[in-house]
Order: sequence, then structure tokens, then C-alpha cells
Amino acid sequence: RARTPLISPANTAAGLSTIPSGGYYFRTAAADVAQGPVLAKLAKDAGAATISLMFQEGAYGSDVSAAVADSAEQAGLEVVATAGFKPGEAGSAAAAARGAEPDAVILVARDGAQGALAELNNAALAGSKIILSDGAFGRYASKLGTKALEGARAVVPGELPSAAFQERLLGIDPGLKDVSFAAETYDAVTLAALAAAKAEDDSGRSIAANLIAVSGGTAAGKDGGTATVPGTPCPSYKECLAAKASGTGINYDGESGPVAFDANGDITSATFTVFTYGADNNPT
Repeated sequence: RARTPLISPANTAAGLSTIPSGGYYFRTAAADVAQGPVLAKLAKDAGAATISLMFQEGAYGSDVSAAVADSAEQAGLEVVATAGFKPGEAGSAAAAARGAEPDAVILVARDGAQGALAELNNAALAGSKIILSDGAFGRYASKLGTKALEGARAVVPGELPSAAFQERLLGIDPGLKDVSFAAETYDAVTLAALAAAKAEDDSGRSIAANLIAVSGGTAAGKDGGTATVPGTPCPSYKECLAAKASGTGINYDGESGPVAFDANGDITSATFTVFTYGADNNPT
């Protein structure tokens, strides 16, 4: 075997948490299902007692909607309808959602989101009753009916990189327009370097064995690594090396926030940004 660790900054599929990687797969982006509790909380915080779930058929839709349903139950919300749909064929699902008379509708979709939102609007389910998963987030403007999304909310994983980090990125590429997953990518590279520094060896096996520890995770290390108690968080490669030299240990909290890999290579804390739509059907 090559024993080369892979750290993805953008893989989000839930199934990747259980792939048989032998401890060589990690990711600095949260799994799609991590948004389940956030979507349920948005509904409850707005005063909903009942919700309808609409999801686009496929792994993303089924995984995230199941996570939402579990979180809703734990939060004391009643799921009064759950309906799947194929892109362009959301009419029946929207009708089922409407027939259940929910306080809120959570739409879990990707490329089928616009058509589903149009059907929900046709079914008189619009505005602040609508909560969108990250895959359904977008600028819809005139593509939907007037004020169809006014007051609707949507979640997006992570948060915008800090102004200082964005300035550094623009210093390298002044034409950069999209910083999606930039922080997660930077952190993936930094974690690999810190794992090599901790091991004092840059072989793939040594890096994989120490990634959990330098990320602040407490699960047993991979392929010979051992569990350690996280030290005080350090926000940069330089400061983490200083922490290693002082004997306090490396616990990297980077541009994307705390990482703390678990035994599956998943981050154990995730940040989501919530957007609210205006009367123009665009998020603010």
C-alpha cells in the first residue's frame, strides 16, 4: 500500500464517514448531515411545532432529510409529512407538504430546488415558512414568483474567511472571486505539515498517525498513534510549532475554526451561516 493520507477540504457526502480507509482519509469540511440539527433548530426557534420535509431523491436528499427528522424529534417537533421528488417533478411532494398544514417546510435539494420552490409557491407555501438546506441555497430573484422567498432562511456551511485571510488570498490572486472552501483547504495543508512536525517524519504513515492529535481530537491515533489530551488551541503553523517546543502540545484551530478530527477523520464541530431572503428572492 502507498499509505498516503488524503485530506479533503470539500468532500461532504455522509457515506465518506465510514469508508474503509485504514485511517488515511480525513476532511476539514463538515459532512452534509451536520446541518440536520441546524435546520430543525431554525424551525423551532421561529415558533414551529410541526414541519413538512421535502427532499430531492438521492443520497444527499435522503441522508440530510433523515438527519433533520431525527433532530426534529429530539427537539420536540412533529414531522407531519415527508415527501421525496425528482428534479422537475416536485408537484406531488409540494401538495403533500401543503396537505399536512405544517408550521414550516424544510426543503432539502440541490439542482431540483428551483422547481420545488416554484411548486411550493403554487401550493401557497412560501416566505418565512420555508427553510432551505445548503444545496438549495442560491440567488433566485425573478426565477421565482414575487416575494416567494421573502423571510425564508437558508444555511451555508462554514463562515466567510476573516478579512485578514481574504486579504492574504487576494495578495496572491487579485482576481479571486470565490473563496468557498479556501479556509478549509488552507487548514488541510497546515494540519498535514503539523502532523509531520509532531512526528518529526514526513512519511504518509507518520502524518496519518498524528493528524487527530494535532487537530485537537482525542480519538486514538491511526496506525500507531496514541490518544492525547488537546493542548491550548494555536491558530497558526508558527504558533503551533512554538507550542510543540514548549511541551504543551499542538491543537490547531485554523482559519475554518476548530477541527478536532474523530476516529473517522471527520471534524467534530461545524459552523453554519444562516441567510434570510428578501423580497427580491435573494439572500442577505
